[in-house]
Amino acid sequence: MNNILPNWSFASNYEFSDLGKIWIVWKPSVQVNIISKSLQMITCSVKLPFQTSEFVVSFIYASNCRKERRLLWSELEATSCSPQLCGLPWIVLGDFNEIISPAEHSRADLSTSTRGMRDFSECLQRCLLSDLHYSGISFTWSNSSVSKKLDRILCNEDWLEAFPESIAVFGKPGISDHSPCCTFLDQLKPPQKRPFRFFAHLNCHPDFRNLVKATWNSLPFHGTRQLVVSKKLKEMKPIIRSFNKENFSEIEKRVQEAFDHLTDCQQESLSTPSLAAAAAEKSAHAKWFTLAKAEDKFLHQRSRVQWSAEGDAGTAFFHRAIRARQAQNHIHYLMENGSIIDTLDGIKCHAVNHFQQLLGGPNVATTSSPADIASVMQVKCSSEAISALAAPFSDLDIEKAFLSLPKNKSPGPDGYPAEFFTANWKVVGRDMIDAVKEFLSTGDLLQQWNATLLILVPKKTTATKITEFRPIACCNTVYKVASKLLANRLKDHLPTLISTSQSAFVPGRLLVENVLLATELVSGYNWKKISKRCMLKVDLQKAFDTLDWNFVLYTLEALDFPLMFRNLIKKCLTTTRFSVAINGEPCGYFKGTRGLRQGDPLSPYLFVLALEVFSQQLRMKYLDGAIGYHPNTPALQVTHLAFADDLMIFADGTTDSVKCIAETMEEFALWSGLRMNKAKTELYTAGLNADEALEISRLGFSIGAMPIRYLGLPLMYRKLRLPDYKPLIDRISANFNCWSARALSFAGRKQLLSSVIYGSINFWTSAFILPKNCIKRIEALCSQFLWGGTETKRSIAKVAWKTVTLPKEEGGLGLRDISRWNKTLCLKLIWRLYTAQDSLWASWVKEYRVKGGNFWAIDASKTTSSTWHSLLSLRGLAAGFLKAKLGNGQQISFWYDRWTPLGSLIDCFGPTGPRELQIEETALVRHACNDEGWLLRGARSQAAEELQLHLTTIPLPSLSATDDSYVWETGGNELQEYSTSKTWEDVRNRATKKSWTRNIWFKGHIPRHAFTVWVAHQDRLPTRARLVGWGMNIPSSCCLCSLFEESRDHLFLRCEVSDVVWQFVLGRLGYSHRGFHSWYAFWEWMGLKDSVVSLTLKRAAAQVTISCIWTERNKRLHDSTSQTPLAISKKIDRIIRDAILGRKHTALFHPLMQEWLRFD
Repeated sequence: MNNILPNWSFASNYEFSDLGKIWIVWKPSVQVNIISKSLQMITCSVKLPFQTSEFVVSFIYASNCRKERRLLWSELEATSCSPQLCGLPWIVLGDFNEIISPAEHSRADLSTSTRGMRDFSECLQRCLLSDLHYSGISFTWSNSSVSKKLDRILCNEDWLEAFPESIAVFGKPGISDHSPCCTFLDQLKPPQKRPFRFFAHLNCHPDFRNLVKATWNSLPFHGTRQLVVSKKLKEMKPIIRSFNKENFSEIEKRVQEAFDHLTDCQQESLSTPSLAAAAAEKSAHAKWFTLAKAEDKFLHQRSRVQWSAEGDAGTAFFHRAIRARQAQNHIHYLMENGSIIDTLDGIKCHAVNHFQQLLGGPNVATTSSPADIASVMQVKCSSEAISALAAPFSDLDIEKAFLSLPKNKSPGPDGYPAEFFTANWKVVGRDMIDAVKEFLSTGDLLQQWNATLLILVPKKTTATKITEFRPIACCNTVYKVASKLLANRLKDHLPTLISTSQSAFVPGRLLVENVLLATELVSGYNWKKISKRCMLKVDLQKAFDTLDWNFVLYTLEALDFPLMFRNLIKKCLTTTRFSVAINGEPCGYFKGTRGLRQGDPLSPYLFVLALEVFSQQLRMKYLDGAIGYHPNTPALQVTHLAFADDLMIFADGTTDSVKCIAETMEEFALWSGLRMNKAKTELYTAGLNADEALEISRLGFSIGAMPIRYLGLPLMYRKLRLPDYKPLIDRISANFNCWSARALSFAGRKQLLSSVIYGSINFWTSAFILPKNCIKRIEALCSQFLWGGTETKRSIAKVAWKTVTLPKEEGGLGLRDISRWNKTLCLKLIWRLYTAQDSLWASWVKEYRVKGGNFWAIDASKTTSSTWHSLLSLRGLAAGFLKAKLGNGQQISFWYDRWTPLGSLIDCFGPTGPRELQIEETALVRHACNDEGWLLRGARSQAAEELQLHLTTIPLPSLSATDDSYVWETGGNELQEYSTSKTWEDVRNRATKKSWTRNIWFKGHIPRHAFTVWVAHQDRLPTRARLVGWGMNIPSSCCLCSLFEESRDHLFLRCEVSDVVWQFVLGRLGYSHRGFHSWYAFWEWMGLKDSVVSLTLKRAAAQVTISCIWTERNKRLHDSTSQTPLAISKKIDRIIRDAILGRKHTALFHPLMQEWLRFD
């Protein structure tokens, strides 16, 4: 060793293995102290020469045997609790010979966690370890046929605090079957000057608005309206910086100090009451409340957590979310042609050069002209549209645009987000309206308004190339308002200008319909005997970034957009300037020459208009016969489907058709700048013989293989199987297992489930009826997360999932039953089948599935399409909602539509009905009458009499009457549009309303404590009595007093420890004695209004007490720590004071502090 590395030191574990499985080597300047050794792990403390404090490293080489690995997991848990690790950064790295989740295995059919995975995952949970952000190779071990992530670098929260920019790198395996891994700590870099950024917490300070008002109105600038606003905003920056530093620097420390001071003032006020003491307490409260609210907003804004309406001040969750986001977006190094760029200046230079070349490089002039484009377009703006587009913008329009901007978004280069303008609108509003109106009326746009900051978001976890980052444009707020006003007007007219092949960003069109139609068209591609056909899945190269500006403007001119509107769009496009943010620091400044910014409100609508030109070019090629139609498309002239830059083109499978498609793409590229990336474009064929397949392969396209995914969903003609929906399962699992989610309480997990998880599955459940196994798996994951904290941690569900998915007033938590929610979303497709006139999918279904028949009469057993079969299976449910309104009788089915009070007549009369009334089964309502009256046979049944009686009360349908129409009947109301929320109320599981829920979900409840009481009231907490009842061999004695069996009633109401706590709480509420010793009596007392104390305070105090007793019980059982009843009481006091102070500004909580302290 000394010959190879002179003066270096080393350590190994030869004493546990003859082969010495682990070696540690370190240079002389590094201080290493071995803490422990074993067969599978060596742990040591390390102090680097440039670090002031030490950290702990555990090197791992896990056994191939699961039984031996369990010993390693125990060692890790013991190490995590070691005094030598207390408060120190800890990193654990090496070969663990186990994966955490099925997603870390290359086999697509692996979906469930094994016992070994769960053991490993639960170990990391208990050790509070998580993966360090990494780049490089994802699967770190391979044996050629199978790949897994066996090697990893884990760290604790203290590590992330000490080294927030550290990163793990997994390299290429070389001759080994494992990837080498290494860790980089914080890079040495020069101090950087952070750009100005306004934080919303400043609006919480009572003096801030006065500061803004005084400063804003005192700045004597002259010039254009836009220039005056820009100068004022610039002059405000140092003033805002200074105010923030003076009042909110080290905000978390300030909050704690303010709370401690408030507690002291309250104590002084109670012990020696006086006017001075009361005034001091009032002042201390005001200061604490301001700081606490500011901290809340600060954490929320920095975490960028969108599913939480407000931040959760002081919680580990938001801190972890902030660190996780910083780690994910931090660029440590970039790769270019095999070389590593790892200096900050090098990264900046490389990024700026790349995006300057992409967005600001020399532009090839478009070969198109307005006349060329007009020659292929079928429609133009109507006179009404031209008038609407040219109408002036009012003050109210501009004000609404400002106030409707989304919150908690990254600001542009000027650093001012929407929150500054909305909170200070009374001061700055007039100037902002005048400045925006100046641009919209004159067309002159101040250059700095259109400056843009490019934020680089990694497209994948292991992004290392600059092309693997997506540039998101952060525009200045004042520009976004002007752009949004133009975008809203443009959007309103897209339905008449954009063909039905495009569904992106067009009001009234559904993305999911593209998926359904694509599924139908690619069905049978893997069959041996099928007619000739092909589909080209086109990848547009840097679509938004390469679109030619002149082409966009020519398109607007060809469509007869008014000149003033076109000039405004031109200004928005051509005055763009860019900077690139590298790790939060702007660098570079260059002029744009092409492309649409992802982040500009105008961009999606302009892109759709540009792509419509290609749609029309393609249409003409089909009409000319140069391209042959795909089977099942000629009647509706379906040529392609597009969602923004996701493009699928369908043809007859001949080489000539594919050639012509490629030529059309090239022609469009010369016009627009949008080019097909041939290397990533895939061609799918079916029904070709060997010679035809060979010939078409020579065109140079990659030949794709089924199954195929479009817009993230599988295009499956058959029923979905495990590999098809595994990406959905993996996505849900990733949300559950992320580092920040571990810090959530039960109540926080419930909120994450209702907001994020259900949002993740909505696209899937809007397109398909998910298989029962898929729904069962998702609900199992959700249940495991709700009760265990991660999807891999096995934890007993305290309340059945069926109950959890009931509304709160019916005894549940308000989550949704996924199966019924799935049906609710898919019912909208049946509604659109009858009402969506511009839906290409609905038109195709009527043409090729219904085929002139009746949707309600189709035999589901004769269809081979799983998606169509699923939709047909919903007919029984949909029939109760879809109601026909008779007009001219030209559309409504006499027998199948629900157009009379009798419901569907075929259901009322049965299969013999057509013969009984002598009206054909396929008849429309107009076929059952003439100008003289109804043509029904004389009544021979009670149903026939009722029908004929009803027909005498309605007018005869005639050609002069209005068209037939349909309404969605739910909750006794007839809706003109489909309502998901109202339909859900009719579809969901129902239970009787529970009066006891009022004691839990009362107005003002504290979520985490209410959740515990919700479980306790149903006697579902795992007390020892219940655990023994399940057959567990454990003591049944109470964890608090050790005297009696630990049942719910004993633990919370009869235990001597609980009794002392209740004496304190009841005394503070004003009760002289406790009148309850059973849960039933307690619940009656909790809901009883009396003159002693307000019901809100009584319920809140009772919930906090139950929750704190349960927490104390768990700490004694699991952590071997205990508090005295007095300490528990003080904790309850602090929680209740905290809750009251945090909501003291509300009418409900304003008087409660006086009530709580009156008997102190």
